[in-house]
Amino acid sequence: MIQWYAIYSKWHHEKSVAGYLQLAGIDAYLPLRTERRRWKDRFVWGEFPLFPSYLFVHCELENVISKINRTRGVISLVGARFPESIPGYQIESLKRVLETGLPYEKQEELIIGQEMLVTHGPLKGVRGILIEKRHNQMLVIKVELINQGISILIAKKNVIPYEQGRPTRCMVLNDPFSFA
Repeated sequence: MIQWYAIYSKWHHEKSVAGYLQLAGIDAYLPLRTERRRWKDRFVWGEFPLFPSYLFVHCELENVISKINRTRGVISLVGARFPESIPGYQIESLKRVLETGLPYEKQEELIIGQEMLVTHGPLKGVRGILIEKRHNQMLVIKVELINQGISILIAKKNVIPYEQGRPTRCMVLNDPFSFA
């Protein structure tokens, strides 16, 4: 069965590892962010890995594990005792947020809270964890296996609580939504 897996690579080798995997016929995804960094004599804009040393592959692991392990720059597949798969919705949510261009913050230590579902706007259908309640909510799209993610500010009216396998409650017009 085709699933997502995380690969831990050598520091600063993520792009080359992704390229090698693509050449080997393995679907690799390296989330990148554009940022400004200071070099010795100037500032430069560049694309850098969102999660340093991590990239993701979408494959039937049994068929390609030897290719992955032999790929230059790969340290290991991520998992406790064996490579563990990542739920597809986590990668898809991550991709959608990065594609929209909405501002986000990278989160390394995730605060576990209630899972939420975005019901309106360009991120409709994205799931994440509520980590902060202010005038707006901060929603984290996380990749649990590597304990990292990104966070975005999102309006309270655009999200509802979500539990996998349970139906979401209906939203009634003029019924204020509470996070009690």
